[in-house]
Formats: sequence, structure tokens, C-alpha cells
Amino acid sequence: AGSEPVPPPPPLALEVTLAADNGFYSHIAELRARGLPLTAESLASLPPLLRPAAGDNGDVAKTGLGSSATLVTSLVAALLHTLGAISLPEPGGPPAAAAAQPKSQEREERELAMLHALAQVCHCAAQGKVGSGFDVCAATFGSHRYCRFSPATIQPLLGLAEGAAPPPALLLGAIGSAGRAPALEHEA
Repeated sequence: AGSEPVPPPPPLALEVTLAADNGFYSHIAELRARGLPLTAESLASLPPLLRPAAGDNGDVAKTGLGSSATLVTSLVAALLHTLGAISLPEPGGPPAAAAAQPKSQEREERELAMLHALAQVCHCAAQGKVGSGFDVCAATFGSHRYCRFSPATIQPLLGLAEGAAPPPALLLGAIGSAGRAPALEHEA
């Protein structure tokens, strides 16, 4: 029986407008153009969500300190939430649905891992390079725990000839030693 093929659905369109708090971008040029001093009070006097001006080179001056990673991570989180892939708390507290059905720790970890992976890829694409990822990680999880072990812990491994495979006992000794060695821990 000659049934007609089902046409594909129309492509989805999504328009996103990003607006950032005035503290997100540098508005020094705007403050100077208005003859205002470079103070927090002057920044607060600007209209909210002021569109940042591009400099002579066409770039927008960000504040730095992971601001682009935060923006990308927030956008990815909002899109994933809108598409139902993750659930985010409502402003001021958990959403009613979350209160009725609390999220398991395992589910929350899976959702954060998905958000982190996608945000990291998107941030690399936006930056045009692969960075350390610390900024996206902090934007996703809120903090870091970085442990650096003593270089002496792996010194026997560093002394091997280039390309030589470490004997299993030496490798296991270094791993075990790293777990027991005094570490320099830093919370970011």
C-alpha cells in the first residue's frame, strides 16, 4: 500500500538574547564618556544591563577572572534546563517539583557532569582553544579542590629512560606514595 513518506519536522529555531549585569563587563569607556569617576557608585548609576561597547580592536572588555566561562556555563545550564535535560533550582529556593521529588545525589552528579562536559566544549569553541578548564569547572561546581603532591613522589618514574615502561612495582609504589604523601591542598 503506497503510503507517502512522512516529511521531516521543520528545523527548530532558538533565539537567545544575553544580557549581563554591568559588573560583568568593563564599562570604563562608558564611564569616561559620561565624565564619571571610575568608582562603584558611578558604575551603579549606569542603566542596568547596559550593552558593552567594543574597543578600537572590536573586542568587548570583560572583567576576566573566568567571566566568559561563567557566561557560557550559565547559558548551557539554562538551555539544558529549558530542554528538560537537567533541573535547576528556582530563584529563592528549590522548585516545587524538586521539593516534591528530591533529586538523588547520583542524579545531581550526573546532571552536573553533563553540564560541565557540554560547557567545557562550548567554552573551548568560543575561546578558539583548549584551556585548563578550571574556570568552567568552578562555574559548574562552585569550587575546586586541588591537591599537589611532592615531586619527590614520582622522582623514580621521572628517572626512567624516555619511552621506557615503568615496572609495575615502581608505578604502584608511586601511586601509593602519592596517596600518603603530605599534599598541598588549595580550595579555589
